[in-house]
Amino acid sequence: MKRLELEYKWQVPCKAWYKVFRKAFSQGTEISNIVRYSITDRYFDDNACTLSRAKSALRLRKSNKQYELTLKSKKGYVLQEINEELTEEQFKEFIETGIIPSENINNELNEIIKGQSIVNYM
Repeated sequence: MKRLELEYKWQVPCKAWYKVFRKAFSQGTEISNIVRYSITDRYFDDNACTLSRAKSALRLRKSNKQYELTLKSKKGYVLQEINEELTEEQFKEFIETGIIPSENINNELNEIIKGQSIVNYM
């Protein structure tokens, strides 16, 4: 059996979100069971935008107290995604130094950017 995952993302003011959310779940779903969390993403590339031109992305994510580094790259018709969980210390060190704490991601990234330095651009 095939599964299809659809993901929708919206950025809306908090008050508007609660209004829409309450209306959507007014059919008996318990709103009190919902957990709220915050996601902060930072994206990186080299100064020549090599990742972007290669239809790839390097993302550093903080979600509450969880940290993750992700490299998304296109190889032919396949979208490859490598996710590595980081400690808070690795997260902070990566932001400060730009040194990638994941050997897998570093190896794949170097195939794309050929040793160029990465910068935080978004």
